Amino acid sequence: FTVFYKQVIAANIKVNLRLAAEVRMTPELIDWVESKRMLWLGRWQGNKVFLLEFPHSNIPVGSLNVVRRLREQAITPMIVHPERNRELIDCPEKIQPYIEAGCLLQITAASLVGQFGRPSYRMAKMLLQKNWVTVIATDCHNKNYRPPILKEGMQAAAEIIGQTAAMDMVTSAPAKILSIGHATQVIDQVIDQVTDQITDRATHQAPAPAHPGVTVGA
Repeated sequence: FTVFYKQVIAANIKVNLRLAAEVRMTPELIDWVESKRMLWLGRWQGNKVFLLEFPHSNIPVGSLNVVRRLREQAITPMIVHPERNRELIDCPEKIQPYIEAGCLLQITAASLVGQFGRPSYRMAKMLLQKNWVTVIATDCHNKNYRPPILKEGMQAAAEIIGQTAAMDMVTSAPAKILSIGHATQVIDQVIDQVTDQITDRATHQAPAPAHPGVTVGA
């Protein structure tokens, strides 16, 4: 990630990058937290946030107990694409204990425009109507097979819950999570280090173009 970020900064591409990952539900989650191997996305109401993924077919036995142990340590899991989980599609009420335990939900924009089928769309719609969704995200994999269609997803959500609420899920809610916490400190350190390195190289090269500066977008 650091090598990639150096290339982005050197190219003066104005984008704010964060290192995170969807973490599969597993009993080892607690060990990863205690050994400081977790990748935190940011913070929500003072708690560390990470992206929690269930298998597509089911919710593993004991998942709620793992979530409760994490919550006791001031950690908030954000469950990703629950609308695509087959067990939740068959029994939508099974997500409620996780909401009550303090989990956030992130649904996929493509689900809202029907790209994952009618059952996933209906599940996503229900989650929106119950006001259980915090973030709408792209879950983009590449430009062709899984391109980002956040605008289309937001517009579809707006038809269900209104423009203001839908816009919050793609702007203010993600910004609230990303703008606080250790991730920001790490990125700032990387920017400082890379900027110094670029400046040093420019100083010792002749002729050397003026460095355009480094800007990280919000």
